[in-house]
Amino acid sequence: WAVIIGIDHYDWEEHLAGCVGDARLMFNYLTEGLRVPASRILLLTDDLLPTRERILRALYDHLRDNKDIPSSGANLLFHFSGHGSSYNSHFETSGTEAICPADRHGGALDSEDGVVVDISDRELNIIFSEICRRKGSKLTVILDCCHSGGAVR
Repeated sequence: WAVIIGIDHYDWEEHLAGCVGDARLMFNYLTEGLRVPASRILLLTDDLLPTRERILRALYDHLRDNKDIPSSGANLLFHFSGHGSSYNSHFETSGTEAICPADRHGGALDSEDGVVVDISDRELNIIFSEICRRKGSKLTVILDCCHSGGAVR
């Protein structure tokens, strides 16, 4: 079971080249090389815009809450290829790292309406922990983006 995300186009930044291609290569590797049924893989690319809402829904609906996935023993994969970000605060001992969904507001923690749209390492940690509690600990996370070094502490 997999959620694979590739984002080449952001409104606020120079376009990336290769993230969508990498996501499709991962999809092909899983389906052709490992013979994972395509129905078990959710692929979000520029064709089906990977917004913050779609990414979170994919993690919850396709992995955490999916009744077709057994409660233990299933191999799960989350693959993200796109922009990453990092924020430092004088209130924290360590910075916050995040993945950037396609609809994030450019370069700032806060958008015009005060909403943070990046998906932080802390948020991912909570979601991945919930997935592991429900589906077992065979979750592989691949973050092909800047600032991903400590993103899933």
